[in-house]
Amino acid sequence: QFQDGSTADLKAAAQEFNFKQPEAAPLSGTFNVNIKDIRPIAGLSGYLLSGTGSFGGSLALAGTLGHPVAQGTMALADGEIQIRDAGIALQELELSVTGDGKANRVGLTLVSEGKRLQGDGEVSLNPQQQWQADFKIQGENFQAVNLSEYKASISPDLQLQYREDGVSLRGTVRIDSADIAPEEFTESISVSRDVVVEDADETVQKKKLPLALDLKLVMGPEVKVAVHGIQGNLDGSLRIQQEPGRNMTGQGSLSLRDGTFTFRGTTLEIRRGIVFYQGGSLEDPGLDVRAEKKVEDKEVGVQLTGSVSAMDMKLFSSPAMDDSDILAYLVLGRGMSQTEDTESSALGAAAAALGRGTGNTLLGRIKKKTGLNVSLAGGEKSSDISLVVGRQIAKDLYISYGKGLTDSEGVFKTRYQMKHGFSVETKTTSDATGADLFWSLER
Repeated sequence: QFQDGSTADLKAAAQEFNFKQPEAAPLSGTFNVNIKDIRPIAGLSGYLLSGTGSFGGSLALAGTLGHPVAQGTMALADGEIQIRDAGIALQELELSVTGDGKANRVGLTLVSEGKRLQGDGEVSLNPQQQWQADFKIQGENFQAVNLSEYKASISPDLQLQYREDGVSLRGTVRIDSADIAPEEFTESISVSRDVVVEDADETVQKKKLPLALDLKLVMGPEVKVAVHGIQGNLDGSLRIQQEPGRNMTGQGSLSLRDGTFTFRGTTLEIRRGIVFYQGGSLEDPGLDVRAEKKVEDKEVGVQLTGSVSAMDMKLFSSPAMDDSDILAYLVLGRGMSQTEDTESSALGAAAAALGRGTGNTLLGRIKKKTGLNVSLAGGEKSSDISLVVGRQIAKDLYISYGKGLTDSEGVFKTRYQMKHGFSVETKTTSDATGADLFWSLER
């Protein structure tokens, strides 16, 4: 008995006990639970769960020690359980058990916002006295996630199987509706497939229960995405498979309906937007994307092909034009011949966004047409890349302005070449100003 009067009471007895065959001893008893306030569940779950109301019920125990049987129900009353990481609340939770001499049939019912998720199955002992379970999980338009950046209602039809040597999950999940709009992605590092880990902790490895997956995800009519400037509705289906010890793979395709792509302040219509899998890693799908806009009597756009890890981005137009002119029409709405010097940085940033290969080629053309030195500078990481625009003002004086593609602040530099190998370089930002004196010796 607890301080608030809640109780958990187990009474069990094994009759006609035989030490030679203890598993054959008849079992009888009861298990009664009456938790008057479930709020302490928050601390016990590491604050992943929180709740109000009470939880209680009773189970009658029978069968034998080798094959125990339970019968009864337990349920949540006058409250709800909130799942923090999913952003949903369960207004109903009921567990029922009905057993016979062969198995215990278990039912679990969850209700969120009036929609029901039902799990039904059997838990039993196999001939080797090992526990096993087989469950079917079904629901209709059940709210699975309700967060600011992710919302989804699903209709699952799944089979969950547990054995001593692993767990398998198979079936279909229809995503009836969803809003996927992450504000930002954090950088992650994936280990190369060529990496082999030696001297791994065998104890840790044994604790991991092998998981086999074979799931088909089917997009419903209201699956909306808004990520990295892309907006639209997802159609299609994707089969996800994973065998124990192997990478997760995908088979199928997803297409974007009524899609748009915002590129450097200009919005393009996505005429074709397909992400497809042909049995490879989920992290590296194939791409077939074509986005375009009409400017005056011209059509200009961007085409993506290849895969995420080896993407090929190209510009196209009708009638055919030089890539620098296409870029100018995309970003500024007019050709390079009508571009002013002050707009070169915008074109440079757009060229940089196309990737270092295509981008550097376009930067060279922009430099030729505007007279400005426009280049990409950077370090080892992609986040170090900066766009630098500069001009030789006089024979000995050069000025430039550089801005990281992911930074909000730029750096203004001047470099003055003096006699006898000396030069002075100044750097100015919104926070500080500094100067350096250099000396070089030519042999």
